[in-house]
Amino acid sequence: ARRDGRLCGYAIGAVDTHLHYKSTVFGFVTLYYLHPAERAGWAGIRLLRSIERALKDRGALKISAAVTGRLDTSPVFKRLGWTPEETHFVKWIG
Repeated sequence: ARRDGRLCGYAIGAVDTHLHYKSTVFGFVTLYYLHPAERAGWAGIRLLRSIERALKDRGALKISAAVTGRLDTSPVFKRLGWTPEETHFVKWIG
């Protein structure tokens, strides 16, 4: 996403089958970002809707994205009909 020519948001993902669900084409959203100055109002909703459209246009039937613990964006996902399915745990070991 750009405003006045400057980058203010982005998303990175892939479309492929899932290791456990070979019959379903997934859209995997691995990174998404919206500049703090752009997070007010409907910007997050517009970003997620554009992600959904882009992945659907590329053949995805189901989309997966992670929500971090330090910046909980789950209300935005839930507003668009996404549902939590898994919880990921992380531990630094090195």
